Amino acid sequence: MNKSVSNLLAKKMLTHLGSKGLDTDRICKACNILPTDITNPGGRIIAAKHYKLLTETIPYLDFNERVFSQNLSSLYDDYPELIGYCLNSKNPFDAIHAYSKYRTIIGNCDSFIITETDDKMSIEYINEGSKILGSSQAIFNFASILKIMKKYEENHSIKISLTDGIGKNSPLEDFFGTRCQWNEKKNILEINKTKTEKTYEKYNSTLADFQKEKLDKK
Repeated sequence: MNKSVSNLLAKKMLTHLGSKGLDTDRICKACNILPTDITNPGGRIIAAKHYKLLTETIPYLDFNERVFSQNLSSLYDDYPELIGYCLNSKNPFDAIHAYSKYRTIIGNCDSFIITETDDKMSIEYINEGSKILGSSQAIFNFASILKIMKKYEENHSIKISLTDGIGKNSPLEDFFGTRCQWNEKKNILEINKTKTEKTYEKYNSTLADFQKEKLDKK
C-alpha cells in the first residue's frame, strides 16, 4: 500500500480551521490538495500532501484542543470497524496490537515498534514526516491508545518518553497520569502489564471474528 491517510483527517482539520475564519482554499492550494481529495467517500490523501498540510496548519491549531478534544465516540464515528474491534479484544494489550495492525485505515505514513515481556509492553512511535512535527504525532497516537485502554481498565501504570518538549506546558501529564520524560531519543509508551492482562469480561469472540474478517478486507 502506498503511503497515505484517510481524507477524513484533512476534512476535519480544514472544517475546524474554516470555522475559525481561515482561508482553507489557500491552505489546500499550498498543499496541492484538490476538492475531490477531500470529498471522495473513503478517499485517501498521499503522504506528501498530508505532511504538507500538517506543517502548514501548525500555527493555527491549538495543541491541547487537538489532543484532548477527540474522544472515542468521534473516533468510532469516523472509523467504526477499527475502533469497534479494538474495544472488543480479549484484553487491552490485544487491543493495542489490533490498533497497531489496522490503524492503516486511518493512515500508514508512520509506524509502531512493539516489544513485550511478561510484565510490560513498550510501544515506540516512528515519525516518518517532517522533523518540525516533533513528537506531536506520537502524542496523538499514544493518547488514542490510552483512551482505548481506559475502556478496559481506568488506571494504568505507564511511562512516557518524548523526543521534545512540545506538550510540556499543557495538561498532558494530567491526561496520561504520569510524569513525561522530555527530550529523549525516542517516543515510547511503556505499559505495566501486571494489572491489565486478565480477559475482558465483555469480550465477544464471535463478534471479534466478524470484525477482524471485515478489517482484513479493507
